[in-house]
Amino acid sequence: MFFDELMFEHSEQMKLEVFHSLSTVMPGEYQLYYFAEQHALTYHQISKLIGEIDKDIEQMYPQWKKLLIGNGKVRIPEKRMKLDKYRFHLWRQTVPYQFIEAVFLGREINVIDFCKEKGIGRSTLYRKLLNLIDFLKEFDIKVNYNPIDFIGEEALIRIIFSYLFWIGSRGIDTPEFANKELANQMLQRNIEIGYETESYIGHKQLLMSLYVANARLETGHFVEKKVALSSVFSETPLFESKILGNLPFIPKGKMEDELYFYYFFVYILHSYSDVNDVMIGKIIDIFLKKQKNHVVTQLVERYLQSFDKNKLQMTPDQFRVLTANLLAIAYSYYVYEHPLPDLESLTIPVNLENKEYIRLVEKNKEFFERTLKEPQFEKFQVAQGHFVRRFTNMTLPYLIHFDSINKLQLGIALENNPILQNNLKVFLNRLNFVELEPFQIEKAEEYDVVIHSSSIVTEELPNIQHSFLWDIGYGEKEMYWLYTSLHKLYLEKQ
Repeated sequence: MFFDELMFEHSEQMKLEVFHSLSTVMPGEYQLYYFAEQHALTYHQISKLIGEIDKDIEQMYPQWKKLLIGNGKVRIPEKRMKLDKYRFHLWRQTVPYQFIEAVFLGREINVIDFCKEKGIGRSTLYRKLLNLIDFLKEFDIKVNYNPIDFIGEEALIRIIFSYLFWIGSRGIDTPEFANKELANQMLQRNIEIGYETESYIGHKQLLMSLYVANARLETGHFVEKKVALSSVFSETPLFESKILGNLPFIPKGKMEDELYFYYFFVYILHSYSDVNDVMIGKIIDIFLKKQKNHVVTQLVERYLQSFDKNKLQMTPDQFRVLTANLLAIAYSYYVYEHPLPDLESLTIPVNLENKEYIRLVEKNKEFFERTLKEPQFEKFQVAQGHFVRRFTNMTLPYLIHFDSINKLQLGIALENNPILQNNLKVFLNRLNFVELEPFQIEKAEEYDVVIHSSSIVTEELPNIQHSFLWDIGYGEKEMYWLYTSLHKLYLEKQ
């Protein structure tokens, strides 16, 4: 994912990819060549990488039993380390992490002293920070070296690093600068004023955001006044004493600006998926009732009206969730009049093989190119590409339906033994985008996929569209790869 490209060098990215493979297969012993083939590596390369992974894990767990067991084999234990823990362990050792953490600790160290402390040269520092520097430039944020700091729109700095620290840690651990007690007190005050996210992970993510924001506040970094925030939240009661009143490091002259940003942070910045989340109702109330004529409300309503009613099918609850998320996205760009960072762009790759996605992108490109030329929407033009991507990602799940006409047609060519076929069939029958039947040779070229237990099938029938070799003694370890292969083909078929 893009986060890994920002923070890790190629060798570290390869370790993460191999670790992911090691963590998704069934427990047991495997030939090294199995993983080498998956990652297009030589025997020597895969052996070296897994050896380094063993050393990394031993740093965390001295009693760790090595994955490499000799004779060209790898032992995958029943209980294994999770990918998010391994990623955070690797990240904390990188130069980018240590540089970022030094900034958030407010150490006011210059680049020469930082390099001496880490035992690296300045050219090495710049090289290792290059991807991060280029990423920050998109948001007009610069890296300062004397003292080390991040300079630019403070709100964007907090948003970006809230995402980065969340992705890098997933909440399993906290950075050194985190003031846990203060963040938990603030979260408790959220509950007192009627905000309590229904999402367990959302709760954890908000805590990380508070760690980041409070660290910046404590080091004297404050947000700029935004009239667009006060105009929307002006009717929202200012619980100043309950939220920020106990933070002595905020000057009185900055309190209101920080409070409005805090509302933006809590109400707007995060996406919602649970219809019972109280925040959805609050966003709907703000825009569809109190701010019905707001340009953000008008844009989202226009967008939703651009779909054929038979195409965009959803329950009233689903419509509320989608509407609230689109309003939050549009309002973010309205406030800052600038492309904004978002969680999905740092984690989810664009799926150019999904035909439904491509069609929706083209539709949205045409919609926003036309609509944002209208005078009331012109201020959104600076983020037109972001609107297309984010509205597409948010709307797409409601357009994809597992229509029986477009299901994958599978032919099952296994030994004629129900016991051998049982686990595979149980697995496939749980997938609502496939239909299966015993393989019939006269229909060989009609099947989207033939799942077979012998290569003789593809040798004798070379015109089969797609095939998957299911070894009867090993196939159950392949369920993950079978699922991903089938789902990829299903999306291509749409």
